[in-house]
Amino acid sequence: MSKDWHSLYRDPRWQKKRLEVLERAEWCCQTCGESELELQVHHGYYEGNKKPWEYEPWSLFALCDKCHEEAEWSRRQIKLAGMLSLEVQFALAELVQVLVDSGIADQMLMARKIAEITHECVYGKTEATSEAHNP
Repeated sequence: MSKDWHSLYRDPRWQKKRLEVLERAEWCCQTCGESELELQVHHGYYEGNKKPWEYEPWSLFALCDKCHEEAEWSRRQIKLAGMLSLEVQFALAELVQVLVDSGIADQMLMARKIAEITHECVYGKTEATSEAHNP
């Protein structure tokens, strides 16, 4: 992330959006339920020309540091695979949120599975791939 991008996080419009996301999540990690650790707001996807506060609420998640790190790991795996267009990433992020909101699925589990399938499509299934997702 560029230095300019980080400066946008000090903008009052982002601070307001961040507060809305944290309040919607009732100040708990939306993945593990942690409420005692610092929470971060995770963008489910990035679009080059959007400012941090211009994303739809459903694409923003309150995550503890550990879960945020895992979500970013999954994003890097998908990006490295280079398989998914922005439209597909957008659709997957929306699908994950709908399933999580309905209680059908765990966001991190789904993100890991998406990354695993994408990696397998590009590189083929290997033991290393399976071990990387089951530490």
